[in-house]
Order: sequence, then C-alpha cells, then structure tokens
Amino acid sequence: MTAYLGKVLWVDLAAHQCREEHISDDIYAQYLSGIGLAANLLYERIPALADPLGPDNVLAFVLTTVEADQENIQVPRLNDTD
Repeated sequence: MTAYLGKVLWVDLAAHQCREEHISDDIYAQYLSGIGLAANLLYERIPALADPLGPDNVLAFVLTTVEADQENIQVPRLNDTD
C-alpha cells in the first residue's frame, strides 16, 4: 500500500481546463514527500524569471503527510516563542 494516488491535477483557470498527470512510482521514489515532489514539479514547469503574478507562474496547493514520533522529534509550531 502506498501513501499517494500517483497523479497530479493541473487546473488552468485562464483556459477553463483541468487535466490529470500520472506520476510514475520511480519519480515518487526520488523525493522524500509530497512537498519534495511538488517542489520538483514547480521547478520544472515555472520558467526562470517568471512574473510572480503572471500567467506563466503556478499557484500550488500541496497535500502531504507528516509522520513524527512525538518523543524523539520536536515539531515546531507557529506560536512557539522558545
């Protein structure tokens, strides 16, 4: 059993189109998490020097899982002041 579905949904708001892209298991094996996969996909698809608000840029909503052993790993929180 895997923790991913093996696909990415791309939504083009300007063209009013959606498409699914299937990601191979080999690609998932190269990256630590959904965040790593997303960083790679965005790096490959956003042109260098793209306007942050321009049509070549991408707005990404990334879902991933985080597993931590509370006894051994400290998970930082936004409201921590230490």
